[in-house]
Amino acid sequence: MDVEPGRWLRLNPDNIAGLPEDAGVFEIANLVRNVLYIGRGDGSLRRRFTEMGHLPVHLPASTGGYFFRFMLTAEEQQEMDRRVEAYRARHAGRAPLGNMGGRPLRLAARRAA
Repeated sequence: MDVEPGRWLRLNPDNIAGLPEDAGVFEIANLVRNVLYIGRGDGSLRRRFTEMGHLPVHLPASTGGYFFRFMLTAEEQQEMDRRVEAYRARHAGRAPLGNMGGRPLRLAARRAA
């Protein structure tokens, strides 16, 4: 199954298997499409998602699952920088949670003992 660039897709193994082996950038968002992470394919979108286990470890838990969209481009770093800066312009200078660096965020809530 091939997936279509630019369209929000549920982040699942079937959609990842349909990603092209081409260079590009991507955004990962929660159920209501709040962008949590902006990344690049490092030459192959499908390989990048597979290597990160489908999710970067530093994303917060998302009750409706995760969604992603991508754009094919040979200029990955420039396009990623452009998207992060556009996000910052809309969010008072803050980067997406997954792009803030520092200590990794938890994927699940801690259980009470």
